Amino acid sequence: MTVDMARLEEMCGMLRDGVPVTAAAAAVGIPDTTLFRWLAQADVPGDNQGVYQDIKARITKARAQGTVNLVQVLKSAAAGGELIERTTRISGNGDEFVGEKWAAPQPQAAMFLLERAFARDWARRQTVEITSVDGLLPEGHMNPDDGPADGVDRLLANLRFFKERKAIESGGSDDVEVEVVDDL
Repeated sequence: MTVDMARLEEMCGMLRDGVPVTAAAAAVGIPDTTLFRWLAQADVPGDNQGVYQDIKARITKARAQGTVNLVQVLKSAAAGGELIERTTRISGNGDEFVGEKWAAPQPQAAMFLLERAFARDWARRQTVEITSVDGLLPEGHMNPDDGPADGVDRLLANLRFFKERKAIESGGSDDVEVEVVDDL
């Protein structure tokens, strides 16, 4: 097992800058299959397990640092107030005037961060209503209290159910009408 530690460290530097792991690996010539094999080997007992655990720990730490760095960039953009330009002018009589231009706050950066970091409270929500001509819902219908994964799975199951039922009832037609209502 040979690991080029210089390439691994170069990749970790990219991860600290927020580059996705597969792109960083590819940029330094590490195939993603090799990278994922190394990461999986960290959990397999064997002679080289310590080496693989070290690789996994370095990558995990670099990705976490990249996340922190990007959050700091977003916080800074949201707050504004950073100096973006400084000009110095000399008047005809020799007086020096310094002009400064400051970044305005960008509330959309704060909203972006809130939507992703605190999705349960801040993420955009959509309500999906499924009805049929007779108003019946299949077993396991969509419940607004379900989590996102459960809700999507149930929605897909409901759409398949209605499509199949509609096709049977109409003698082959498989049109299903769905309306998405944005709750913003």
